[in-house]
Amino acid sequence: MPSRLEPEVRELSKRVHPDRPELPVFQFWANPTLIAVAPDSDRVIGYTSYQLNRTDTGRLDLWLIDLGVASEARGKGVSKELMEARLAIGHSMGCAYAVGLTRPGNEPMRRLFRFFKFDEVKTLPNAYFDGGDGILYMLDLKRKELNNGTS
Repeated sequence: MPSRLEPEVRELSKRVHPDRPELPVFQFWANPTLIAVAPDSDRVIGYTSYQLNRTDTGRLDLWLIDLGVASEARGKGVSKELMEARLAIGHSMGCAYAVGLTRPGNEPMRRLFRFFKFDEVKTLPNAYFDGGDGILYMLDLKRKELNNGTS
C-alpha cells in the first residue's frame, strides 16, 4: 500500500469500526490490503485485508481479515467489488477455501457472505478480543464460481 494512503485507510477503519481498539501498525498492515478509491477523487472509500494460511495438512486457505466501506459509499457495490477482488486472488493462488468470521449482529457482512454463497459453518463463542461470538463462514474456492455470487 502506498504510504500516503495509510493514514486515510486507518482513519476509515476507525470510522467503520469505532468500538475496536486500534491495532499496532505492524498488525494492521501485516496482511495484504486492497483499497477502493472514489472514481472522482483520490479519496479512499473502502479497504479490505486478507491472509493466506497453510493448514497443518498443507491446504492453502484465504482468510478474510477485515472489510470496511465509508458510510457515503455504502450501497454502491464497493464491498462486493472488494470481496470479488480478494476471492479472485485466493482462487488464482490455488486456495481451497475462503474463510471469514463476523459478529452475529453484523447483518451487512452476513448478507455479503450469503450473496457470495458462503456456507455458514458454526458460531464460535468468544471469537473476538472482547469475548464476543463470531459466525464462521467458508466458501469452497475449488467448487464455486466467483462470478457475481452465482454457483
